[in-house]
Amino acid sequence: MACSWSSSENVNDITIDESSLSEDLLRDIELFSEHINRLKISLDSTSYVPDGESKCVQIHAALSMVSQSVRDLLVRYPLFKTSHVLIPTSQLVHSIKGK
Repeated sequence: MACSWSSSENVNDITIDESSLSEDLLRDIELFSEHINRLKISLDSTSYVPDGESKCVQIHAALSMVSQSVRDLLVRYPLFKTSHVLIPTSQLVHSIKGK
């Protein structure tokens, strides 16, 4: 993501290459979506669990990937740090941990 900062009289102007941002953002959202889908599948009681792996381990791994995706999005795109994103994310994590 290309961006530059300039400061004049205590005012910061941000210049962002929107085409780069869009590609990066789309890629990050696609990755998040893949991780959410994996979590959804692992929560399905009829989903396959490989030998030597428990359902709990499978769910924990999927939740960890979702969690990392959310952290990455929040770090890269601070505009997502809103109650509309943070509250549902927290509720998702707590509802799964409670199972």
